[in-house]
Amino acid sequence: MAKRYDWWEVNQTLFFLEDMTPFVFGVFFVGTLLIFYFTYPGFWTFFILNAIFDLFQAYIMSPFFQRLGIYEMHSVNAFQLF
Repeated sequence: MAKRYDWWEVNQTLFFLEDMTPFVFGVFFVGTLLIFYFTYPGFWTFFILNAIFDLFQAYIMSPFFQRLGIYEMHSVNAFQLF
């Protein structure tokens, strides 16, 4: 869907995940699983830590990855990524 609507373009990928985005198998997915694993009984703890982690990814790590040339955001800003 992101490729069709030109939301972002991935410049560097693994050879076998050529059309996959770093968001699908990247920090968002792995971070959410780890946060869920360590905070399972408490929903609100999970919710707050996951929101903090997603904010960190959208506003700090995403611009860093763009400067490294891993991907470029076209039609999506940081808030929409969050």
